[in-house]
Amino acid sequence: MLLTHKIGSLPVVDGEVLVGIITETDVLEALVEAMGIRGSCSRVEIVVEDTPAALYAIGDIVRERAGDIASIMTARATYRGEERKVLIVRIETDDPEETVKAIEKAGYPVLSAAV
Repeated sequence: MLLTHKIGSLPVVDGEVLVGIITETDVLEALVEAMGIRGSCSRVEIVVEDTPAALYAIGDIVRERAGDIASIMTARATYRGEERKVLIVRIETDDPEETVKAIEKAGYPVLSAAV
């Protein structure tokens, strides 16, 4: 609703008393924290089939090679002329190379990987 109605801040009240204001920046900060974007993480974009098995497989590979997943998002992208599901995985590592190779070896195309 904030986006739809272009609302940039919300009052915080305790009964009838104004005790603070939540701004767009506060909401963005909460999103960044929830997604685990801060810190030493690598971002890997992986083309997957639209099945739960793909998520489990990627999770197993990451856990075996790199450790923890900071966050996962899904998106759509055109890959080889067709729209496909893409997992955007933030991995808690400064060097995703071994993990990327394992993901590709398992048959999942990696669109990009960056620290």
